[in-house]
Amino acid sequence: VTRCLMGTSAAQSRAMAADSNTGKIAMAVAVMSRRLTCLGLGFRRRVMRAASNDLGLDILQQKVELQTPYGRVEVVALRPSDEKLSAVLVNVGCYYTLADTLERVEGPRYVAQGYAYVLWRATGPLEEVADQVFQRWRDDASVVLDWLGEQPWCDGRVGCHGYSLLGNTSYATLAASHATDAPASRPLVKCVVPAISFSRIQPTVFVRGQSLAAELALRFLWLAEVGLRQGRLVGFSYIWNMFGFFGLPDWPGLGSALAQRPVGDADVDLWGRANTLWKGGQTSRHPSDSFWDGRDRQFQFDGLRGPAHIHVIAGWNDMFLLQSLDDYVEASRVADTRLTIYTGGHFGVVMNHAGEVAAETGRCYREHLAGDAPDTRKAVRMQLITEKEEEWLECDQWPPPTESHLEMFLQGEGTTGSLLRQPGKAHLSYTYDPKDPTPYAGDGWLNLQKDGPQEQRGLEASRTKDLLLLSSEPLEEDLDIVGEVSVSLSVRCSASECDVLARLCVVRSPKQGWLSPLSPLNGIADPRGLGSGRSVNLCENIARAQFHKDQVKRLDLSIGFTACRLEKGDCLRLHICSAAHPRWLRHPLQPQGEDWLLGDSEVGAPAEVVVESPSCLKLPLRSRAVTSG
Repeated sequence: VTRCLMGTSAAQSRAMAADSNTGKIAMAVAVMSRRLTCLGLGFRRRVMRAASNDLGLDILQQKVELQTPYGRVEVVALRPSDEKLSAVLVNVGCYYTLADTLERVEGPRYVAQGYAYVLWRATGPLEEVADQVFQRWRDDASVVLDWLGEQPWCDGRVGCHGYSLLGNTSYATLAASHATDAPASRPLVKCVVPAISFSRIQPTVFVRGQSLAAELALRFLWLAEVGLRQGRLVGFSYIWNMFGFFGLPDWPGLGSALAQRPVGDADVDLWGRANTLWKGGQTSRHPSDSFWDGRDRQFQFDGLRGPAHIHVIAGWNDMFLLQSLDDYVEASRVADTRLTIYTGGHFGVVMNHAGEVAAETGRCYREHLAGDAPDTRKAVRMQLITEKEEEWLECDQWPPPTESHLEMFLQGEGTTGSLLRQPGKAHLSYTYDPKDPTPYAGDGWLNLQKDGPQEQRGLEASRTKDLLLLSSEPLEEDLDIVGEVSVSLSVRCSASECDVLARLCVVRSPKQGWLSPLSPLNGIADPRGLGSGRSVNLCENIARAQFHKDQVKRLDLSIGFTACRLEKGDCLRLHICSAAHPRWLRHPLQPQGEDWLLGDSEVGAPAEVVVESPSCLKLPLRSRAVTSG
């Protein structure tokens, strides 16, 4: 965690861990404590001056407890002096224990740069915290901002940033700051840097109306209810539970909790308490349902009281990529904006690019809070997925302009076929069984062990009945794919409704031969005759479709966005199946007329899915408008 927050290298982190003083940038013993009342809000205030610490700073620390419409928040403000300062605001929301780490590690770093660092977290019973996630962020931010506006050391200029949930709370703080009914004394948020984050949660949780991101929802709510809840896990219990959550590819208990129908009691099965968001979301699945008022959208991207800058940071394999891209496009209508996309998934961006993200955040604050020279780089920067040295691409807009596409047509029979540049005949089929739904092996949503790009060969070799694999011939030259990938499929299905998933992978050319073409081990190690090379996922998506008996349905599906260099000798591989369980909850193939989530019948019989010609994969080729940067 220290490495991620401070942007240090792995070697630096190990050296810091060896120093018993490093990472303990703690404040000295409080010199006074008294009860105060301010603006009708009861709070406890302690002002402490730190002794010399590892950064060589004297830090003033102020702690208060504020009452908001949803409960209490604890606020910690760190600053280098009593002079007028711009403030960096971070709301950890329901991630209570994370605040202690941020206060020790990230806070002094911003104080050293001349900012006040203001951190707050929600306290109180679970009904006020875990049941009110998302809903309380803006009201909490309004109270904290108004308190900040009363401080003599605040110059009225604020910046916000944070990964994941903390980026979501940053959007809420931006909204509270620029509310039309905000008092004139409320400080203005001048810049926001949400990283691998989202302004809206409903579209991601319900996979844009196509499924339910069950694993993401339950893992997040467990962190709010148990994992990062104050006093809930201690000692060996903490170590054991965190190992099960982060250290195993399959979270203990999740499979059995989602095997039942309905899945409404999965929260009780996993942590012993019914959660309002888990229960209510299953009966209110449309973003216009009143249940999502105040929960779904943290910022409307309109009605700003003054200039604001929004720098959206995303990851190519992050679960929030599509929402981050939507946020950038929406923000571009009303604010000065930038977009930076790194390689990797949700955890991968944090672990591999923390230093770069910290540098981008610092650059943003220097420009928009301290008045440094403007950033002259192009608005959109994309890290290229490549096996060679790090390379960046730039353009002026999103989505990146596309001048031409490479079309590859599906051909073959059974469950293994080809991707060819000329149309041909396809009659591919697989069987989807909801009792044994197809799992996934990469792009995990809040699953560290399956996060981001992962080797797919184990999945490809083991799922011979419910996973179509279509591979191209090795490329004869390098090729850059930049933009939105899509497929057009001609599909028949024996069920009246079923999910169809498409996943694009790159098969990297092996540096040396994996097995001899005549090796007797080929039939064991490579039963589908896929050849050698690592198969790595690039992007994927799922669609729910209705079918009529003996009729072919044309299904046009956006697989997602990517920027990848395919090198000479690499192959493309397309997966087609009907599940990526439990990341996206399996379709139960329930009886007609029964709700797929709320129904309690047994899952239906296996469905036969046929993909016929014409079916085509469409790849965007890098255009001249996308330059190296």
